[in-house]
Amino acid sequence: MTKPAADITSTPDLGFEDLSPDSNPLSEKVVTQLPTRSSKGLRTLKTSSTEWAKQRAATALANRQNEQQALVLQSVLPLWDDLHRGVPNPMIRSGLFGTKSSGSRAYVKGDQVVSLSNFSIHYKGEELRQDDLSVWMSLINMCRQQRIGDAIFFSGYELIKDLGWRMHSESYQRAKDSISRLKANELKIQVKTEQSGYAGSLIREYAWSETDPSGGTAKWMVRFEPMIAELFRHDTVTFIEWEQRKAIGPRARLTLWLHSYFLSHREPLPISVAKIHELCKSEEKHLKSFKTRVRKSLERLVEIGALSRYAIVEDMVHVTRAPIRLTSVKSAQKLK
Repeated sequence: MTKPAADITSTPDLGFEDLSPDSNPLSEKVVTQLPTRSSKGLRTLKTSSTEWAKQRAATALANRQNEQQALVLQSVLPLWDDLHRGVPNPMIRSGLFGTKSSGSRAYVKGDQVVSLSNFSIHYKGEELRQDDLSVWMSLINMCRQQRIGDAIFFSGYELIKDLGWRMHSESYQRAKDSISRLKANELKIQVKTEQSGYAGSLIREYAWSETDPSGGTAKWMVRFEPMIAELFRHDTVTFIEWEQRKAIGPRARLTLWLHSYFLSHREPLPISVAKIHELCKSEEKHLKSFKTRVRKSLERLVEIGALSRYAIVEDMVHVTRAPIRLTSVKSAQKLK
């Protein structure tokens, strides 16, 4: 279900510090009290005073802009909880996170990603798949209690448990590899209808420690780009039922893609099997066999309660979403 993020229209005080002569250590008032050996020296001090003021003003403005970007996402984060997690629509209505499962991951050289017509997506980096989307959703969910640009600290155990993956060393390594991919990339997403977008990486910083000198649990650290909040503006966020996604399982990649795609539409329009094949970047070579896989995935989505019914008529997929399951009156009010 798609929900709009709150639109921040007011422009608060930019928070510049007092730049009056009394507050500036290099102000005109101070300069006139200094011994002057030459007009050149005086001009140098005056220039330093001007540059100092400009730098302080620029820093204050940049800090305020970062704070405003954090507020954009913070206006959305309270709308979801651990059971209903927000994800920008461009990520789940495109081939950004594909469904391939075999072979090594290709390196994408800044190509345009296939998507619905109202999005323009360019990506450079190692190929992303559905497991990477799950990791990203889990990490962004950890930001709900703090500002988007602040570092989040967690253990590998906490991440693997939240993902519903098997507690095994392979899962830990898989998660690390995924975070590395999410960091080492260049992404540009533009929402054409809103004339807004984002350019940057999916994760800004990543670090981990295998041991904790204090004897506690080893911690991992991730930090997001504050400007990624742009992806949560306007009517471009879908709330994914997290337990349903976990129930599907990490290996059912096509089912995961269809789950998020159909949830991103309040009343999904019919879509062709060929279009699904294109959007999800399937590695299936024949549409006939792919259609069989789509049918099995749709049956699974009905089983877990994401869809109430489906039909494939002349290679067109028709689905009806199941009623929204809310956990509280507060959630019902926010998700209307």
